[in-house]
Amino acid sequence: MDKSIVEKYFNNECTEPEARKVLQWFDTPEGEKYLRENMDDNIRLLKDDKIKPMIAYEEKNEMWDNIRSRIWYPKKNRMLVWDSSYLSKIAVILFIFGISSVLYVWRYHFYSKSKENYSHSQPIHYHTTTDEIKSLILKDSSQIVLNSGSDLWISRNYSTGDREVKLQGEALFKVIHNTEHPFLIHVHGILIKDLGTTFNVKAKPQQENVQIAVTEGKVAFESQKNDKKQAILLSKGQFGYLDLENRTSRVDNFEVNNYLSWHNGNLTYTNTSLKKVCTQLGRLYDVSFEFSSHQMYNKKLTMDIKRGSLKNVLNVISLTLNISYQKKENIVTWMNQ
Repeated sequence: MDKSIVEKYFNNECTEPEARKVLQWFDTPEGEKYLRENMDDNIRLLKDDKIKPMIAYEEKNEMWDNIRSRIWYPKKNRMLVWDSSYLSKIAVILFIFGISSVLYVWRYHFYSKSKENYSHSQPIHYHTTTDEIKSLILKDSSQIVLNSGSDLWISRNYSTGDREVKLQGEALFKVIHNTEHPFLIHVHGILIKDLGTTFNVKAKPQQENVQIAVTEGKVAFESQKNDKKQAILLSKGQFGYLDLENRTSRVDNFEVNNYLSWHNGNLTYTNTSLKKVCTQLGRLYDVSFEFSSHQMYNKKLTMDIKRGSLKNVLNVISLTLNISYQKKENIVTWMNQ
């Protein structure tokens, strides 16, 4: 059986001969298997609390009237006597058609909403606590790993065209590129566009900056607040730092994988100046660094450790370079022994 005809049947688009052909196929073992599988899938969808609220009671009644009007009789003006098996198949057919109608209403609702501003589309919200990391696989096989203390909103019509998300916090994105349906991330008035890539985004709500680290492919980003929008392109191995308060940006080509250390667990430096290391650690741990002398800037550090608390990292650096430090609130000061 051509599945496109079956799809037309549930969408109320096929001719009467096509409908009869579909109903006859439903009476075969292959057709019965198809009905069972669709029944299971659609029951799962009905249980989705994000879908059920979208179908009003009046819409359900109208849908059922539409279902009843769709029953095809083999002969007109003749009373039919069906056995229980045939009645069961018809019930399943009607159920699947009913769910198809529900899903149609659901998709139509969010498609129309997507024409409005993104903030009014009632996206699906995911949240992680301070000690939680959450992994998501989207319908297009793109993956998102949400770091602790973060919030992610995914457009309700993500699977039907507009692949848009909003982020507060930090997340790792592994995006399946689709030229016709770009993957867009909204963060702090910045629009980030995937160009086929794996990248990390950090945009905590209390901070006036956005950080993007690209490990595969390319990413473009631009401010949505400026009248003159100028896109900036980041390629593999590059890190972009956007200062939202001063409206400036900076691009680095330095140990980009370390920005994913919250996920992969590793911090690696090879003959790197302490100043560069501290610039990166400041971004990773949300702290500032000061030096008791300019001579300390160029001390070279080589280390490969598991990322742990800031205190553990500072202790390793202190022992490796034979220096000491003091920490007051969010400021770390390096000093000679």
